[in-house]
Amino acid sequence: MSSFRTEWHPTAAESPRCINHSDRIVAIGSCFAENMAMKLRATMMRVVSNPLGTMFNPASICSCIKRLCEKRVFTPEELFEHQGRLHTFDTHSSLSCSGTAEEALARLNDAVVSGSRSIAEADTLILTLGTAWIFTLAGSQKIVANCHKLPASRFVRSRLSIEQTAAYIDSICDTVRHINPGVKIFITVSPVRHLADGLHGNQLSKATLMLGADCSAAEFHYFPSYEIMCDDLRDYRFYAADMLHPSDTAVDYIYEKFLSTCFTSEAVAAAGECAALHRRLSHRIDPETPRNIIDKFLTDTDNLRAALIKKYPYLK
Repeated sequence: MSSFRTEWHPTAAESPRCINHSDRIVAIGSCFAENMAMKLRATMMRVVSNPLGTMFNPASICSCIKRLCEKRVFTPEELFEHQGRLHTFDTHSSLSCSGTAEEALARLNDAVVSGSRSIAEADTLILTLGTAWIFTLAGSQKIVANCHKLPASRFVRSRLSIEQTAAYIDSICDTVRHINPGVKIFITVSPVRHLADGLHGNQLSKATLMLGADCSAAEFHYFPSYEIMCDDLRDYRFYAADMLHPSDTAVDYIYEKFLSTCFTSEAVAAAGECAALHRRLSHRIDPETPRNIIDKFLTDTDNLRAALIKKYPYLK
């Protein structure tokens, strides 16, 4: 009987299987980068995600990475106040501050120092491109990472070209490899749909990102998150209630595909074992549970932890 599903079957080129469970991983990009980072942490991998907050477009991701690689700190001139908080146009609102300018700069520059070190030491960098649409500060060439709820009249909205997207990807890879020549770079397009410009506008944006990656001269591995969502899963039951974000089931499925195609077989095995320990460590014990059962659970968990540390010393 014919299959009524178009499941993604990766080619050899799409299955690099080069990430190790002991790798230090940095994930930068859209909210889907956070989804992937959470999944990686659940298998006890060492992951740093979005040091300067969520970034959606290639231009802002490039600006973020350049700042981190150059260890370029924020200055008072880059701060502005809106709705009682201090922001910058190069960071997400999660790094905004309701305190003094000194406190805001300390928080921002701590993130720069930490993020710079993470990229310099990373074995693997995962970039998640969300959209080709950008916001430019009116009257300037400044592309912002976040509008921070300022009036729309302050910005000009436009879409990057394929050539611009490719150039930003080239610049990202060159900048990172200047300080970390051996890093493995993975690029994916987020499966989250952005419908501010309608279905057609979303498809143009995603196509621009995919073609930009395809036209880039840089060396990296491409993982098809968006394509899996649209052409493998392609059913509303795999979307969250807003019909834009992938459901937990879809995120799990895409992550499993990423794990099986981009990680070594040894890393896949280690991830499975560590996920089992993570589930035990995350388990909330009912206070009504008999003491002897709780003690056995805790002892078994400690034994499993010790066995995994012996087997995978880097987990320490």
